[in-house]
Amino acid sequence: MSVIPVMSRVIGHLERSEKQLPLALQPIGDRTSIVVFDTVKTAQANFGVAPAGIAPGTYSIVACLGATGSWQGRVCSGAVKLTVEAQPGKLTSEQRLTLDRQKARYGLLAGDYNAIESYGRELVKADPKSGPGHICLGEAALGKDKTDVALREFVTARALYKRQQPDAGEQPVYLNLRINQLLKERQEQSSGSSQP
Repeated sequence: MSVIPVMSRVIGHLERSEKQLPLALQPIGDRTSIVVFDTVKTAQANFGVAPAGIAPGTYSIVACLGATGSWQGRVCSGAVKLTVEAQPGKLTSEQRLTLDRQKARYGLLAGDYNAIESYGRELVKADPKSGPGHICLGEAALGKDKTDVALREFVTARALYKRQQPDAGEQPVYLNLRINQLLKERQEQSSGSSQP
């Protein structure tokens, strides 16, 4: 088994010329600095890019671990495409909605429940039938231990899914799992509190 402190290196490729980019990667989600590898475990790390002054264009980013501590190996991620666009002076409502969805996803990965709730509210304000908005509100409530609110939001999102896609053969598995998890916890709490 190897224990490796997490480090990263970002290389950008713009129009086939490789150069180091001034991007600061920020770990999001579980912020422990140790990754343990063995024959069974795999590891995943999520990083977000901090704001940076980079010229518009398309870049490929590769994050690498290597030569840290007693470990002398090197492992790199696959290339991820990053497109940098100049922000227009004023965003259209569709652009604002797309940006809010991306921020909500980032907030969810980072465990920033206040941000998730804020973006969820914006999504629902723009469209009360926004399934993703209700999912964000449910995740935010769950992260804040407001299980009744979380259950209500997940049930709302599932009902919207079924109304908007009545002929869908595929069930909303994620929502069903969340709802079942919360109902099970509720049942365990009520049966635990009724015992002498």
